[in-house]
Formats: sequence, C-alpha cells, structure tokens
Amino acid sequence: MFTSRQFKNALFAVFLSLLVGVGFLLPDLGIWLNRSDQKKLEEYCVLGEVPCRFGNITIALDAEFLTPSTSSLITVTSQSALIKPTLMLRGDEMQMGVYKTELTEKESGVFTAEIILPMCTEDSMTWLGSISDKSQGMSFPISIRMQQ
Repeated sequence: MFTSRQFKNALFAVFLSLLVGVGFLLPDLGIWLNRSDQKKLEEYCVLGEVPCRFGNITIALDAEFLTPSTSSLITVTSQSALIKPTLMLRGDEMQMGVYKTELTEKESGVFTAEIILPMCTEDSMTWLGSISDKSQGMSFPISIRMQQ
C-alpha cells in the first residue's frame, strides 16, 4: 500500500500534469470558444472583383485579392449618414491578430482606407471582419482573400 508521503507525491504529480495540460491547451480552447461565436463563412460578403452591397452601402476593394505587405484601397460609399466607419479584420485560418483602422471621408458619402496586411507563412488565407459604424449601430460582415 501507499504511505502517506507516497500518496502526497502521486497526488502532486497528477495535479502538476493536469496543470501543464490545461496550460498547454488553454490558448487553443480560447480560440475555439471565440470561433463558435463568429459568423459562418457564408454570412460574409467576399470583397474582390465585385463590390459588396448592403442596402444603400457599397463596399469595394481595388483588387481581386490582397498581397501581404502591399497597399490596397477599400472604399465605402454610402447614401446614408456614416460618421466614423471602422474596418476590423482577423485571420480565419491563422491567428494573425486584429487589423483595425478608421476610414476617412474623401468626399460626401465616400470613405476610404489603405490596407496593408502582414506577411503570413501560408501561401493564402482569408481575413474575416466587418465595416462598422458604432455610432450608427451598423455592421457589415466582409471577408478578404490574401495570396502571396
């Protein structure tokens, strides 16, 4: 049978193993839980050759797909009042952080932003996100394809 000291050592080893296992899996668990709250890929409008239309809002990209570390322009045209539209993107296949920028008004109802996405180890990936105006309570889901 186990002595009291052997039992404590075995219990400590089990506890330590569980702690290391949880620490190792915790980051992936957070990603998995956040992902379940996200929209399905079909719910995003894919920006590229064809602009996305959401009622009287049109969102266009100046390229079919983005190239890492290369500048591209996104344009939002609105017949309604947008105050401060913001672009937010997050990598779908890889965790690349969050890319966020405000669009600036070039002329009445036309907002633009320059996008320069970071390099990736994959040849291609999808960025999911939205154009939103929190002051108006509007959000439009978009996706952008990036290829090297």
